[in-house]
Amino acid sequence: MPKMSKTVVASLLVIAIQAPPHAQLSNQSNGDNGPAIGATVVPLAVRVDAAGNIYIVDNQNGRVRKVTAGSGIIETVAGSTRGIGGDGGPAKAAQLQTPKDLVIDSAGNLYIADLNGNQIRKVTTDGIISTFARTPNPVGLAMDSSGTLYISQLGNRVVKIAPGT
Repeated sequence: MPKMSKTVVASLLVIAIQAPPHAQLSNQSNGDNGPAIGATVVPLAVRVDAAGNIYIVDNQNGRVRKVTAGSGIIETVAGSTRGIGGDGGPAKAAQLQTPKDLVIDSAGNLYIADLNGNQIRKVTTDGIISTFARTPNPVGLAMDSSGTLYISQLGNRVVKIAPGT
């Protein structure tokens, strides 16, 4: 399995954290299909999949971005504009209102907590988005080895969704 060097990961995260203040304006995300080091990203959460790809929740821009392991190329994998539409279509064209967190299951599907959309969105490995669950104020996600999804909500509540429910 390919791995990114610690230096490359650290450089990507430093660049992302140092995004200019004006990047906090909606739809200021840029750099798709180019080197991540040149992209404007306002990160909130970061996850790494089994292949070493880095996923960044770009909260202020309503997107989830992916930095491909090995090449360092960044692309948007979910979100185009703020909103809650797009179920059943390409995740890149869908709307995300306020993404806060994500997890990646063992098959490589993404689950995105959308705070103001009051839902968990699922992006399949073939790039199709759907609403996985509707839940008030989701802000954090975790998944155990059996595929059970745990959702933290504002107001100190945790919801558990077992596989197949």
